[in-house]
Amino acid sequence: MPPFPLCRALAVVVMMLFAEPGMPARAVEAAPVAGYTVSQQDVRSQVMDRTYRIFLAVPQGPAPAGGWPAVYLLDGNIAFPMMLDALRAQSGVRRHHPVVVIGVGYVTDGPYDPAREYDYTPPVYNGPSQDNGLPIGGADRFIRYLTRELKPAIEREQPIDRHREALFGHSYGGLLALHLLFTHPGAFRAYAAASPSFGFGNRTLFAEAKGFENERHAGPIDVMITAAEYEQTLSPDQASAPDAAERRTRMARRHPVDTARSVAGDLDRLPSVRARFHEFMGATHSSELPLAVARTLRLVQARLGKAGDVVETRERHVAR
Repeated sequence: MPPFPLCRALAVVVMMLFAEPGMPARAVEAAPVAGYTVSQQDVRSQVMDRTYRIFLAVPQGPAPAGGWPAVYLLDGNIAFPMMLDALRAQSGVRRHHPVVVIGVGYVTDGPYDPAREYDYTPPVYNGPSQDNGLPIGGADRFIRYLTRELKPAIEREQPIDRHREALFGHSYGGLLALHLLFTHPGAFRAYAAASPSFGFGNRTLFAEAKGFENERHAGPIDVMITAAEYEQTLSPDQASAPDAAERRTRMARRHPVDTARSVAGDLDRLPSVRARFHEFMGATHSSELPLAVARTLRLVQARLGKAGDVVETRERHVAR
């Protein structure tokens, strides 16, 4: 993986897109983020045999002796700009700890790509290999790309502290984050899963969680699981919709908020894990995303900010 070209932040940050051979390069405009240099690059993965769009925000100035903390964002096309907004909003905040941000996205102009259906979903044993006509079950292969190909490439080019790395995912991305936690807990120091798809594959995650709980892990591992109020309760608009009864039945069957709270509580009881749950009141599954991204930044800065520094946080532990 060649070095990321970093363009200095001016009145407008220009993120240069270095395309594959034969593809023209384009520039993407974004508002500047004080103290950060932002870039992006399309990079071919040998593991996945697919090209990913990698977004990068690096603090300007010298890195700490042990390297910067870092946060990796799944669905980078949409999550990375939201993280830039969160960084921009906290400019000037006291005890702000800079972090490297890596968005793992796709070569698309839209916020999502159908390839995520395969990349973020665990294998379904004795189950279907497709969902709505799209292939699923490639999470273990994607994890090899993330941990053995992308992370080492980033760490070769940027001074990153490998003991202070976090992963964020939403929905299927949250599913991937927890699947990675339960199967390769040492890959990251912290995991943030926003509205993870607990029901996928006949609730595969719960079997993995049991296996994780029965093993000993070197800690601490920080985990944050979030959910939106209107994933389990009808919003005012939904309550008056023609399909309100069907929605209410589906919500009662899945109860995603209660499930997320319960899983976080179970994890928090483990000696090696510090888990917390947060419910975004007044939010839906979609509108939760920027809120969860911003809260993940606070988690990373509070728990992984300055090496050896304990930063006070207002986030409460899961109620016992």
